[in-house]
Amino acid sequence: MHDHKLWQTTATLAIASSAFCLTVACGGGNENQTGRSPAAATQSGQMPSQTQTTSSTAPGTAPGTYGQTEPTMGPTPPTQPTPPSQQAQPTAPTTPSPGTTTGGTMPSGAPGGDMANLSDEQIVAIVIAANTGEVQQAQLVKDRSHNAQVKKLAESIQADHQAISRDQQRLANKTKITPMQNQMSLQLSSDNKQALDTLRGKKGADFDREYIEIQIKEHRDLLDTLDNKLIPQAKNGELKSSLQNARSKVESHLRAAEDVQRGLGTKQ
Repeated sequence: MHDHKLWQTTATLAIASSAFCLTVACGGGNENQTGRSPAAATQSGQMPSQTQTTSSTAPGTAPGTYGQTEPTMGPTPPTQPTPPSQQAQPTAPTTPSPGTTTGGTMPSGAPGGDMANLSDEQIVAIVIAANTGEVQQAQLVKDRSHNAQVKKLAESIQADHQAISRDQQRLANKTKITPMQNQMSLQLSSDNKQALDTLRGKKGADFDREYIEIQIKEHRDLLDTLDNKLIPQAKNGELKSSLQNARSKVESHLRAAEDVQRGLGTKQ
């Protein structure tokens, strides 16, 4: 009987020891262990512990917002200046092609651009333009004037300038000088057209006075051009001589026109 109780006691101790070892090995002997299973926590009357996520509210993040960034308030940073390489570059001026005009003025080197350095070809073109204008204006006198002095002057101007034109043409053919249009020759042609338009709008005494005034101005200008530009710059000897002969006729026309103007009672 005694042996039977001893055996029961020994068996009970063995079972208890095994249970205790199992409990310690599994971590179940400490109720404060956070690694216990949910079932054990439930059986002990406690809810399983939830891992809490703690995040500090960083600057620029609204309270209660997770993972969203609020725009930072503050003064707008100043605009950075555009680097010189990205700035608009000024457009380089366009160089006019030879023979073209800019702002109504012919460039030097183009036909007639430099009046201080005229070629013989340009000089001949200037003389032709002047002669053409004088002849065309004189032709209007026949039908529009009744003054004998005005008609006589116009006939003389027409005949002399036609003779100068023929002389220039002969010289050009002989010396192979081809007339070259230039700033002055074109201006003379334009002035002549304007004078013709003005004269066509006049009749009788008004026409006579206008015609004489135009002849005085044109012959003064032509005389100045011959003395200061054409004769000094002519290279060909025959051309220079022809211009000197033309000058004497131009001066004669100017004096005659001034005489007629005094007879018409018109101030110079």
